[in-house]
Amino acid sequence: MCEPTTIAIAATAAGTAASIAGQKKAQRAMGEAQAAENIRQGKLRDEANAIFSESLSSNTTKNRVAAETAAAGKRKDAYTADLAAGKRAEVGSSYGTETPQIVKEESAARGKAGKMGSAIDAKNKAVLAGFGDVTNANAVKNARARVNTGVVGDFMRGSASAHGAEMDYASHRGDSLKTVGDILQKIGMVAGGYAAASSAGGLNSFASLSDPGVVKAGAWEAAQQGVPTWNLA
Repeated sequence: MCEPTTIAIAATAAGTAASIAGQKKAQRAMGEAQAAENIRQGKLRDEANAIFSESLSSNTTKNRVAAETAAAGKRKDAYTADLAAGKRAEVGSSYGTETPQIVKEESAARGKAGKMGSAIDAKNKAVLAGFGDVTNANAVKNARARVNTGVVGDFMRGSASAHGAEMDYASHRGDSLKTVGDILQKIGMVAGGYAAASSAGGLNSFASLSDPGVVKAGAWEAAQQGVPTWNLA
């Protein structure tokens, strides 16, 4: 048989140890959940930054000038091909074979001037059209980047919302140990009470943890905590 004081000390110590173990288990689980969320948020943040950086790189002065130059070149090549395929009007053709020399010279001069003017117009139009092509392309890229960034942002918010539930679940990982610890501490209190009563009433001993009074107190506490009473037998 064990002394009531010994039982009280042992039960209280075991209960405290169980409670501390339960708290540590919950803390570890919460730490793991927080670490996992930090990793998820970091990856999503990197993805969003990559999308923004890609969109920003298309709008730097250097890249913009290079893109406009390339677009204008393509436009100019197309316009030049169209000009080369066109047939120049001959003013002197209406005179037949007896076209005066001065008319021939004037017709050739005006035709040459018109061709030069058309080439200049084609170059200018190519520059303007190239500017428009690049502007439209960048607008499409920026719109796509905004959509993709918004999607990543939704994932970040969803992960943060789920994290609250994960932390709540993790906080209960040590509940069983903490419950057992509470029961053992209550048993220690009961045994301590018996020890005090034994000292006051002249009782010389206390049976054991299987004493009906101790078992009854432990069973009542177990019922309150939802723990099967066979754990206390």
